[in-house]
Amino acid sequence: MNHKGEFWVALNAGRLGEIDDDIPDPIGIKYNQEGRILKQLDGNGPKSIAFDCKGEWPYVRVSDGRILKWHGPKLGWKEFAIPLSVRYSLNSQTLVSSVERISFKFINGLDIDSNTGVIYFTNSSTTFQRRYVDFLSRSTDNSGRRILKFNLGTNNFELKVFAKLPRVPDNIKMNHKGEFWVALNAGRLEKIDNDVPDPVGIKYNQEGRILKQLDGNGEDVFSSISEINEVNRTLYIGSVTKPYVTILKL
Repeated sequence: MNHKGEFWVALNAGRLGEIDDDIPDPIGIKYNQEGRILKQLDGNGPKSIAFDCKGEWPYVRVSDGRILKWHGPKLGWKEFAIPLSVRYSLNSQTLVSSVERISFKFINGLDIDSNTGVIYFTNSSTTFQRRYVDFLSRSTDNSGRRILKFNLGTNNFELKVFAKLPRVPDNIKMNHKGEFWVALNAGRLEKIDNDVPDPVGIKYNQEGRILKQLDGNGEDVFSSISEINEVNRTLYIGSVTKPYVTILKL
């Protein structure tokens, strides 16, 4: 039970091999005190979360490539789309490829301030590439761990360090006030002591000052955070591996 009186129930899969993609595979369900299911995904890794222009319930992309939409507690998550192709513009150009003369290896998430044209993005590592992400999250490498920014309105695309981070960052998301939440991947294999700081998300203003910090308290539910999206004083938290979206009221 959490502090709101809601429950997470772990479900033991009990399977010996792979199952078909079209078969539901729930491994955890969240209930309120009336027994109503609050959150469950038929799939793993709701890594990125988005709301449409109408502010309707969130869309998430899960690890098998599908995009799901939340239709409320009665209908739950429903398949919205399956991206099958991409198109490359011939007018595309490289804006930046290095910082302090060190080439990028693992650029992760980005967001753009539509009012100023400033791009903010996370640099997870200048040593390891994306395919080594599991090793990176469990290593002591701190060659990245930064938020970088540059202005599309200038011609030289001068890159600046916006903030330095205590852990490997994943996605970065701007709220309606122009403030940012950056998700930090804990990369831990076991529960840690309660008195040890466990930052899993940090909120910044546009000057790079820390406004809030989300502590995971060593809980497994926060061990693989990918994104924190703040909408209407609510945090929607995505995951690289978990089969659910975590919701926290501010």
